[in-house]
Amino acid sequence: MQLTEQHVINRNDPRFAAIDAVAFASKNLYNAALYEMRQSFIHEGKRLSCNQMDKLMKQQEAYKALPAKVAQQVLKQLDEAWKSYFKACEAYRENPSKFRGRPRLPKYKDKVKGRNLLVYTAQAISGGEASMASKMASSSPLDSRSRSRHGRSPSIKCALYRVQAFT
Repeated sequence: MQLTEQHVINRNDPRFAAIDAVAFASKNLYNAALYEMRQSFIHEGKRLSCNQMDKLMKQQEAYKALPAKVAQQVLKQLDEAWKSYFKACEAYRENPSKFRGRPRLPKYKDKVKGRNLLVYTAQAISGGEASMASKMASSSPLDSRSRSRHGRSPSIKCALYRVQAFT
């Protein structure tokens, strides 16, 4: 059984601006990586793997703006979007009547209003008695004193306004 602890963070919360900034940086990485993947697919006809994207994006400012584990999770999200696209294309070829139209390539997130999901895995959050804010010192302002029954820090998925801690 997986327990979930949820914190709603509204615009008046002091942590909101910092979380919003990290979600914006996550969106920038998503869009930059999507650009590289689309160019490779459209011009060369090949799909870049998650590992190839990680190596390619490590030198980008958008990648460096996030903790490495969080940046890798953004690239995994994008990889999943591409896998879904190819599955949809396959299903479309088998039975187009299930669809309103032909599946489209994954889309960019809005340049100004766009935000991307932040995923802090257990690896991104080390153990110990310190608060999560100090454990995620590289970017996140979260200060949840949550602990699982086994004394481990929970994984955190952070979306705009909502923080969920999975233990």
